[in-house]
Amino acid sequence: MSQPSSPRLFVLALDGATYDLLGPWMAQGHLPNLKKLYEAGAHAPLESTYPPLTGPAWATFMT
Repeated sequence: MSQPSSPRLFVLALDGATYDLLGPWMAQGHLPNLKKLYEAGAHAPLESTYPPLTGPAWATFMT
């Protein structure tokens, strides 16, 4: 008897790439594969750390 598979999760995090940047590029056809992932998956707005710097933000994301 086979074991049931575990749910799978794919997280794509792009440092500094907000939807304000990516949305228009996807709409213009510049990011077709990212657009496919966006349309097929779940997404939500995200709040960053203060100050919004790479080191603190990634450390917070990973914990």
